[in-house]
Amino acid sequence: MKRMITCLTALAMLLAAAPAVSAEKETVYIAGDSTALTYSMAKYYPLTGWAQPLADCFTDDVEFLNYSSGGRSAKLFVYDGQLDAILNVIKPGDHLVIQFGIYDGVGGMDNRYTGADEYKEILKEKYIDGAKARGAIPVLMTPCARLSWDERNGVFKNSRQNYADATREVAAETGCEFIDVTKLMTETFNTMEKEDVFSCYMNCEQLESAQSALSSEDPTLLKESGAKLVAKIIADAVPECVPELAGYLKKRVGFYDISGHWAEAEIMTAQQKGFVSGSGDGTFSPDAAVTRAEFLKMAMSAAKIPGHAFREGECLEVFLDDWYCNYLQGALDKGLIPYEMIISYTNWATAEATDPKGIKPSATVYVVKYSCGFKGGLPITREEMAAVAMNCLSYAANAKGKELTRNAQGIHDSDISEAYLGAVNDAYACGLVKGVEGSTFRPKDNLTRAQAVTIINRIAAIMKGNGEV
Repeated sequence: MKRMITCLTALAMLLAAAPAVSAEKETVYIAGDSTALTYSMAKYYPLTGWAQPLADCFTDDVEFLNYSSGGRSAKLFVYDGQLDAILNVIKPGDHLVIQFGIYDGVGGMDNRYTGADEYKEILKEKYIDGAKARGAIPVLMTPCARLSWDERNGVFKNSRQNYADATREVAAETGCEFIDVTKLMTETFNTMEKEDVFSCYMNCEQLESAQSALSSEDPTLLKESGAKLVAKIIADAVPECVPELAGYLKKRVGFYDISGHWAEAEIMTAQQKGFVSGSGDGTFSPDAAVTRAEFLKMAMSAAKIPGHAFREGECLEVFLDDWYCNYLQGALDKGLIPYEMIISYTNWATAEATDPKGIKPSATVYVVKYSCGFKGGLPITREEMAAVAMNCLSYAANAKGKELTRNAQGIHDSDISEAYLGAVNDAYACGLVKGVEGSTFRPKDNLTRAQAVTIINRIAAIMKGNGEV
């Protein structure tokens, strides 16, 4: 009786916390595990489930209701009443996206573990039949691929095959709409460099994760970049696999205000690499000024430098709801921002870090506490840009053991502030920046968006070793 009361209480709480349904919109319910879960950035940065950015691939006419839960198998999701919470409110014409297969084979919990045959029966009888009985449309997906790299052959290994194969069999047997995420992720990752693949997963450096200040590795869960990539993979499969939702996908178009601009090719390259985006209305505004925060994010992204978990009170009058807080926190921890842009800082401080999983011993992590402000909304000047860009490039090159080649002499411009002269000359010698109107640098001019894009493409090219930039 006590167990029954406890279960009923838990189910009541679950139903009370269920997302509200909008009758006017196309509704997609998501039943999945921790790879799809919606996470709080304050508590879990940079951990992100693929369902979080999926809505960004669709118009506002689609509403995504994510019921996914950490550590759930298809069986445990039913046992805990979470599937019933969906089936009690799902309507005819709604979609139910189903993705399990990661925790189903994990032992130690009788109400979670299932063999492949039982897993198939649960998917068919509980999820697919349950959705169809209510007039809803089930969409079956194979599990997220596990990070597994074949060092000898330099390829991403196919993974999750037991339950991925079982999911494929259910899709074939039922005729259910189906997206083979495991296969599509594997194919996509095999077009990428190893470093970029690893950065999609929760492989965190010290201070990067909000869960622990220690470094960590996780081959299952995704960072924000990985979640966005998986969401894009799913969205790209929709026209073929879930055609009735294809009309709700956002159209990916270029910028109509860059045609004929001197930086048109550079802007298109940066957009394809994900370094920049437009204003949401099809414009890029290439000649508009770039803010300090915008350029910092661009430069860190191009140099593949991750942000860090935001630490309240240490980040220059920036708060958790500021979109660039994690980039700024990481930049401050790594010393990427010139002190002239920071105003002042305090002495080194220590913070005790513990491993939440108990695998690593506690350790002392060194951080810096800053005061005053970064003023991220101010336009960044060309000399400030040179300092930030050079700091990012030097940091990334040093981390890779890469020596920067200097092929040019420094630039001579009497207007360059003494504090930035060294950075400007280094950036010029490395081919990162060039003068304008002959040999002048115009250091006090605001950097334009077109100029910024050119710089970050050069950072990426230098780090990749493409030769001339």
